[in-house]
Amino acid sequence: SAYAFLGDYYNRCERWDKAIDAYEKLIILKPASLDARLNLSNCYRQTGQEHESIVSTEQMLQLFPDYTFGYVCLAFDYANQGEYDQAVSCYQKALEVEPHSVKLHVQLGKLYIKSKQWSKAIDTLREAVEVDPKHAPAHFELGKAYIETNNRDLALHTYSILTELDETLAGQLIKQIGEEKQSTASL
Repeated sequence: SAYAFLGDYYNRCERWDKAIDAYEKLIILKPASLDARLNLSNCYRQTGQEHESIVSTEQMLQLFPDYTFGYVCLAFDYANQGEYDQAVSCYQKALEVEPHSVKLHVQLGKLYIKSKQWSKAIDTLREAVEVDPKHAPAHFELGKAYIETNNRDLALHTYSILTELDETLAGQLIKQIGEEKQSTASL
């Protein structure tokens, strides 16, 4: 359709208002166009129209309830607004669709860390490690959660596993373990 072409063109040129107009017209003609709805939400996001992005993404998910990337986008919008409970709910819905996605587990764990829900972060990141024991970012985030909960022994154990998976992340984790040791020693 011409509106799809125009929307994509304006989107690539970062002419967001014109892209929004084209995608909105396309959705009137083809309400079930996943690409149009996804791109419209992204254009809203790019222009700082978070509320419109959320509404658009929620409408998309009503039509495509198994589209995990839509839940991830919605979680991103909610987290940016500080609405962590809503963001958590989105990741949980995405995990209902893809329960073995280590990346979704890690993102949810990171969100729990950001909102200082340490036990939930640790549980979720342990699940991520169970899904994929060789996923270095899952171990790294789990190690960070252990540091935050003053569980140095488990953080060091996680570090030892991480040295076999990703030396860069292992180096970052041991640095954080050392910084935590110094900050608690100075108290």
